[in-house]
Amino acid sequence: HDIIYEFPDTGTYKVDFHIYDKQLDTIMIPMSKEWPIKLKEQAVIICPDTILAGNPVEFDGTQTYLPDFDDNAYLWDFGDGSFGQGQQVIHTYLYPGRFRVTLGVQERKKSRKDVPEMRSNFKDVIVVQSRQ
Repeated sequence: HDIIYEFPDTGTYKVDFHIYDKQLDTIMIPMSKEWPIKLKEQAVIICPDTILAGNPVEFDGTQTYLPDFDDNAYLWDFGDGSFGQGQQVIHTYLYPGRFRVTLGVQERKKSRKDVPEMRSNFKDVIVVQSRQ
């Protein structure tokens, strides 16, 4: 069986494991381990899952966690042919549908010849017709 547990915060936790053998009806291997819980390194998109067409919506990338990445630009693709730039942007979808929002975080160039690295993530949103 899969056991799912959500830790309350990042940090190092002492985890006790007890492996149980059903046939022998006994605990086979008790063990303890220090387990570091870290945030996943990724571009993070904060926005509603469902959006009303015609209403402006904020898209927020400020919770992006890329600790060894010297971020320079936050580039947004809203999936409807529109684009934006910045950690927080406002966008209005004009018509209903399902759209994939992509946030790309571009690294600062280290030199003129350097090709900056890009990290990205996406989130699917549903735009519904407003009842006006």
